[in-house]
Amino acid sequence: MKIIEKVRLSNQGSRLYFFKEGIFYRLYNQSAFLFVENIKSYTVGVKFIKNINDWIYTIGFPIAYFNTDVLKASKLLEEKPSYRCYSFPKTAIASEYEQWCLQQQSQSEQRFKSKSESMILQKPPTNLIQEILQFDTLNKTPMQAMEFIAFLKSKIKGTDG
Repeated sequence: MKIIEKVRLSNQGSRLYFFKEGIFYRLYNQSAFLFVENIKSYTVGVKFIKNINDWIYTIGFPIAYFNTDVLKASKLLEEKPSYRCYSFPKTAIASEYEQWCLQQQSQSEQRFKSKSESMILQKPPTNLIQEILQFDTLNKTPMQAMEFIAFLKSKIKGTDG
């Protein structure tokens, strides 16, 4: 099933669509909104999909963790190999859903910024660079190369072996 079909089905305000993707269930857009706001809080994935020219909002969890007890007020309407559809007693209100989407985009941007800031690599010390450049790999045995790597690791960790 293509993403556009999943999004179209998921945007039926009072139904929850659980799409089977490998060993996971994934909920999209309004299904994800209803689940996160009324059943259980999850971190929502946010992505812009070019071929449908729209944002998608997803949550997912392993099928093994799927528990129908959390869907007590819901009734299974349809079950196919690729998805399950449940009725939901609450309908997604358009204005609340739009506000939630904006909030999810903002939170996603903040997560991305903090991740990218923490991934900025610091420049290695000059003495390490010099030692690596001076290591004669052509005239060393594999064992000497492994010892050199262990030496570099200890210098990086600050234990100067």
